[in-house]
Amino acid sequence: MKPPSGEAAGYRPMRGGREPAAAKPPSLDYIDFIDAPAVRDHLRRLPPLPPAQQCILIAQSEIRSLTDKLAALREIRDATPPQEFARGCWTFQCNDPFPVIIDRYIRTREERLARMRKAEPGVIYFAEDLDGSWVGDMFSTFEAALASVNPPLREDDDPPWIVRRPIDEPSGEILEAKLTRGRKIAEITVKRHHDSECGRDWGGELQNGYAHVPHPFKCGDIVRQFGDTYCVLAEDAKDSDGGFPHGADWSDMRLHGVTWDLRTGTFAHDHNILFTKYGTELVDPADLPDKQRMLAAVSLVMRGEYSLAEFLECFTNGRRKTLEEESMKLA
Repeated sequence: MKPPSGEAAGYRPMRGGREPAAAKPPSLDYIDFIDAPAVRDHLRRLPPLPPAQQCILIAQSEIRSLTDKLAALREIRDATPPQEFARGCWTFQCNDPFPVIIDRYIRTREERLARMRKAEPGVIYFAEDLDGSWVGDMFSTFEAALASVNPPLREDDDPPWIVRRPIDEPSGEILEAKLTRGRKIAEITVKRHHDSECGRDWGGELQNGYAHVPHPFKCGDIVRQFGDTYCVLAEDAKDSDGGFPHGADWSDMRLHGVTWDLRTGTFAHDHNILFTKYGTELVDPADLPDKQRMLAAVSLVMRGEYSLAEFLECFTNGRRKTLEEESMKLA
């Protein structure tokens, strides 16, 4: 059940704009923890986000190491009076004060890092794909399992996870380390455990919070994720300017769009474009691969620069090539 909105749910409305947060060294700038180039470039032109929103974005990062994330979070925590964390637009599915949430994240991740790297009798390590299948052999140390993950990865490949698991203890704690593309630990989750502290409500985890993130996207923009996934953003792409969905979490930091499949000749609705992740970037129509050029026409229609009636007539009467060529010229 999602909690009620308002301050009891952890949401604090913005009043009078954003105030600059404490300055940080460039290596620990929260913007550098965001995976999406388009969002990074946009935020660099704006005042810093409030500290709580910065912390949520840092915890959600999949491109920086957990060690870097903890260093950045400690720096913000030490430099920020507790009442300052109330500023901004953010929410959690729990009622814990933000200082409690960030302190818990720092403490539990420090403990998990230490356990992940501690070799013990009866504990094995192995690499695991996203579908849960093992990759390679079993090892007695984290370092050996990590060394088995051989680069380079393709642009659209995700690194496997490194799993730490007790052999003969069914109720024992299983740790799973998510890796960056540079084979650094980005996050450690607990899959099964007996430690009641690790069993806290999912909604109180720092990385699972919702933070409003100003973005440059608008209806009709063409974006790319994962290196080779293209879509045109739909009508709801406009920045909410500080609003947030009721009972929101990290999965609400998303946009909707339309994808095109040349092989089947069909469009599909993509309702899960997590715009701060997966290398999201804006794409010029001229840079679209040939098999995605139909998106240039869709973009023009959504922007109101091409007649919907003409688009439908061309598309349904076998004139798709003409439609693509005309759209590329107009775009």
